[in-house]
This record gives sequence, structure tokens and C-alpha cells, in this order.
Amino acid sequence: MITFNLRSGELIIVDHDTPAGVESPLEAPLSYIHKSLVPNKSKPWIKDTVKERVPLTRNLPGQPCRTLVAYQGLLDRCIEFCAKKRIKYEVVDQRDPFPPPQMHLAKGFRGKQFSSFIQMLKHNRSGIGKFPTRWGKSTILANLMRVFPGVPTVLAAPGVDLMNQIVAELRIALPGRTISSVFSGSKGLKGQCDDITVCSLDSLDKLNPEDVRLLLIDEPHAIAAPSRILGMQAFRHARIIGVGATTTGRFDGADILVEGLIGPVLYEKTFREAVAEGAICPIRVYVVTIPFDMWPCSDRDTAYRRLLYHNPEFNRLIEVISSQIIPQDWQTLIFADQQKQIDLIKLCVEDGVTAIASRMGATERKEKFEAMKAGTIKRCIATNIYSTGVTFPDLRCVINAAGGGGSITGTQKPGRLAQIRPGKKAGYLFDFQFVPKGWDDRDFKKYGPNDKWCSVVIDCQNRIRVYRETGFDVRTVTSLNQITID
Repeated sequence: MITFNLRSGELIIVDHDTPAGVESPLEAPLSYIHKSLVPNKSKPWIKDTVKERVPLTRNLPGQPCRTLVAYQGLLDRCIEFCAKKRIKYEVVDQRDPFPPPQMHLAKGFRGKQFSSFIQMLKHNRSGIGKFPTRWGKSTILANLMRVFPGVPTVLAAPGVDLMNQIVAELRIALPGRTISSVFSGSKGLKGQCDDITVCSLDSLDKLNPEDVRLLLIDEPHAIAAPSRILGMQAFRHARIIGVGATTTGRFDGADILVEGLIGPVLYEKTFREAVAEGAICPIRVYVVTIPFDMWPCSDRDTAYRRLLYHNPEFNRLIEVISSQIIPQDWQTLIFADQQKQIDLIKLCVEDGVTAIASRMGATERKEKFEAMKAGTIKRCIATNIYSTGVTFPDLRCVINAAGGGGSITGTQKPGRLAQIRPGKKAGYLFDFQFVPKGWDDRDFKKYGPNDKWCSVVIDCQNRIRVYRETGFDVRTVTSLNQITID
């Protein structure tokens, strides 16, 4: 028999059948393999993948039987495990009292947003609302604040670039409410207040968590960064609700940690469903295959530099797509990974404007963002600075020159294209699949230490797999002549 004592800030697991000094059968499934890239000791310029098992529970000493402290969001996993293993269990609700939502205060929905909002809240618990990019996350967040008036609330979002914009929009959407801010460069009322406080995810540790009863997380996948975990854990009396497009796909494998810190997905609106409803625009992906000659390569970074970052032929391909395939008046965002790569692409892309965070001061950063938002910049070559949390209404095309695997950015980057605009039939993503010449065995996971170019190939495969699973219209071409723009 196992008792799960669910509290607002933690889950106490009492395994009555396991002695205090013996590991509970729940401890193994409540852990994950953390993956990181670290410099090789003998060759610092090479990064090795290091994997380490991380427990998500800790033993509570001095108890008559095995007693564990876990993240409150892991309750569903515990129940599923017990059901599978036919272990008897009970759940004791010890959460702090929380008021019911005042649904008559909700407003401003379009399409099926209101029914989705109800479905998310009906569970009366912490968790995540998963909605496609451009579907209406801001509407959901604003209404979460509307239906819980008088509840001390914090809205936390990643980064600081858009924080002042979030505050300004909330003050328009929620007249009469007090909205303060805690982040670098904040304007207006500063410091934590007893109504609504907007802060960056990295500023959570600057708040008094004891006074917060509702914690809203924008882009929940970002909360599992090691520097943010302790800040999240401090909110022991709050109902936590995350709203975002992605909850899985972290490179470090910490998806389960996102679930533990916030809670499970309470409601999901898929990309396909949102397109069928007419709420967002379909996205067409053209995958251009690029054959290459295999060569001895013992370093993943070297493979990326040769095939993507410093490859003149690859840059020429981007130039042709930008100048000859995409209409010149269509706003296009080209994602690149390194500053040198961006400089090389800029030489090929006519009227290309670069957006590199480390090279821009606050004024230039704001000016370029506003120009992108207004649509006056038609070709922008950027790092991941514009991959999440930004809205460029006139964006029609994205070219992914950064590579990357099937991680979160695989859906975040093309998600910028999903906003509906007059005359827009689809958003277009141009991506690339590198294919080694003469390679018969397609099981690339069995490559040797001198075949690190396979890392690039596998990343391409995983990225394209994510596109298909998400619901994008993926079309593989071997020639640019096979591309059609509607």
C-alpha cells in the first residue's frame, strides 16, 4: 500500500510495504537520464556527451517505512506506475485551499478558445495548457488572471526582451488591476505587489514566494534550466499553471522535470486541430536534400562547421532560396547558429539585416524588433533571439540554416509562421537534409568515432520527424525547381 499526500508544493510518498532503509519501487521511474555536452579533458575543443541518472525524489529520514519527497506534478506518473504494477494506493489531498474560477469574468475569446479554457481549468489542479504557437496563449493567460481576482499572482516568462511589452499589454487587457514588474529594465510600478507581478523566469528568486497563490508560467519547457529549479521549488503554496506550445523535447532530457515542477498536460490543442478550426495557418515544409562526400571526422562541431556553418555551397543555396524562390516582399527570417555563419550568410542575402543579441545594445535591439514587428525588414538573419516568444504578424517564410535536432526549437521556430493574415494560404519553412553519398546502411546510430558527420544527419532526421509529428505539410525535394509557392 502506498499513500500519496498531495500538497501544493510537494508530493509525500509513503510506501507502507517498504522498510525505511530499502529503495521503493517508485524511485527508479521517478528519475531521468540527464544529458549534457562537456569539453573533453584531453581535447578541450571537442565536446563529449555525458549522461547521468538524476533522481527526482529524496528520502525523508526518521520514518517507520520508506517515505519520499517528490515534485507535486509527478502524482499522475506515480498513479500510472501503481496501476501497471497492481500496487494498492490512496491519494490524500492536502493542498492549500484555492478559490474556484469566476468564469463570468472571462472574455475576449475567439473560435474554440473558451471551450479549451474550460477544459484546462476543470481539473482544479496545477498543470499545463498546451496550445500551438499563434493560437492565443496571451488570451489564455489574461483570462487566467481575470477569473481569479484577488488572488496574488505572478506571471513568469523567459528572457527580458518582451517583458515590458507583456506588462503593457496586460495593463490594457486588465484595466483596474495593479500590475508591477520584477526584471531588468522594467518600467512603471516595480517590485512585487499583492495583485499581478510580471517577472522573468530568472527573477523568481527575487520574489517572496510565500505571498503567491497563483503562479503562471509562460513557455513552461524553459523552467527546467538548472538555474531556475530552486526558484520554482520555493512556491510551496501556489497553484501553478503553465501555458505554451511545447512541453517535451529538451536536449538535456529533463522533460519529466517540467512535469514535476508544474504538473501534467491538462489540456492540449494540437496543431492539426487548430488548423482545421481555422485558428492558425498551415505550415508547409520544404526539405532540400544535400548529398555530401563522407570524410574522417571525430568531432560533431567540426562536422557542423564543414556542412553548415562555413559551407559556401550551403550559403549559396540559401541565397537562391531567398532571392529567387521566396517573393522579395515576403518577410523572411533566416535562423543561423553562429555569428561567423551569420556574417557569411549576410554577404549572400541582399538587404539582409542581422540580429545577434551580443552585438546589439538595448536601443538597437528594440529598433530591430519593432521593425520586424512592423514588417519593414524583409530579410532578417538571426540567432535564436527570435525563436520563441516573439510575434511578427507579416512573417511568411523561415529558412533554418542552424540545423539542430528534434528538440523544442524544432516546433518553436516554424511556429512563428502560423499567424493568419489576409491573402496568406500557408507559412513556408525551408530546411535541409544532409545525405552521405554511397551510404548503404541507414542505421546511422551505429557510426564510428571518425564518422561524426552522422550527428548532423541524425539531427536532420529527428528534426524532420518532429515536423511530421506536429502536423506540418512536409515535402522532400532534390531540386529547388520542385518548390512551388502559392
